[in-house]
Amino acid sequence: MKRWCYLTVIFAISGASASTPGDQERTFLQEAITGRLNDVFLVELFGGYVVFPRTAVIRDIIGNAATRVEIRISGRESGIAYIGSFIKAKTKLRRYDVTHSRYLPVHPMHVETRGHLTVEYFGNVPGDTEVVIYSGRDYVLLTGNATALLNEFVEASVALSGPPDVFSPGWHPLASWTALPSMGDSASATDY
Repeated sequence: MKRWCYLTVIFAISGASASTPGDQERTFLQEAITGRLNDVFLVELFGGYVVFPRTAVIRDIIGNAATRVEIRISGRESGIAYIGSFIKAKTKLRRYDVTHSRYLPVHPMHVETRGHLTVEYFGNVPGDTEVVIYSGRDYVLLTGNATALLNEFVEASVALSGPPDVFSPGWHPLASWTALPSMGDSASATDY
């Protein structure tokens, strides 16, 4: 009887300490918001920086720029972040990805403005969701399970891009990420 009780206690303790998929990567991105850059790598984009956890793997490089990053999330399948630039098609409703030679998704379900970035949500099926984050003509398209890190990814990218950016002498971490400018919904999903 005692042995059964010990096993029950061991399983209860191990179940309580189990982490959810992506916790390690979220921690890396949250630490980056405070200026601790040991567990992330930065890609210069949007007039500032985009932040990826150190578990991510760069898959494609054009010139000196990363264009496709596999975001490995502990306990889940990987997702992909496509990085590039787009031009508007003649109809102005579609955006053509000049880096990857394809069209970006259209008709977002929801649009948000976060700092200097616009975030568009496409699809609502887990694993089949895409999120486009852009500023000007630069964008990051998160696909698959990479979307699980969306909030931390955007918060860290906005926080480190300033002004001033993280490498400027005047940069300091904000008391709270909610202090970032314009962290709310856009007026309309068609304003892009």
